[in-house]
Amino acid sequence: MSNPLLIEEYKSCRQQLAENIKWMDQLEVYTVGAIAAIYVFMFTLKRSEFVTWVAMVPWILVLAAGLRTAAIDKTIGVINDYLAQLERAKPEIGFTTFYRNNRKPMMRYSRYYAWFLMFVITLGVYGATVIS
Repeated sequence: MSNPLLIEEYKSCRQQLAENIKWMDQLEVYTVGAIAAIYVFMFTLKRSEFVTWVAMVPWILVLAAGLRTAAIDKTIGVINDYLAQLERAKPEIGFTTFYRNNRKPMMRYSRYYAWFLMFVITLGVYGATVIS
């Protein structure tokens, strides 16, 4: 990669990838923290219609955060597609291509499994609150 602009563009894309991954990690942590705070608040309330409404918030939060994670993941995919294109033009670099060829399905979908599990659990708590 003798072209300095190409090198800078590659570095910029790698930085964007790192930032997007960091945002996804933070979104998971903050969502779990918010859910925990909501449940602590909810369990301190006396049984009322308000508790049912409060119990609805966590699964809606998980749904919104999960959709945001999916959007960030698609952004990462677009950046990776571009990096793979650069790597085809410049064979001396190749991490993105190597990674894509060697990753396991669990690596690809683990975030989706985690969000799905959080959604099922929070929806179950909501359902238990409505039934009781």
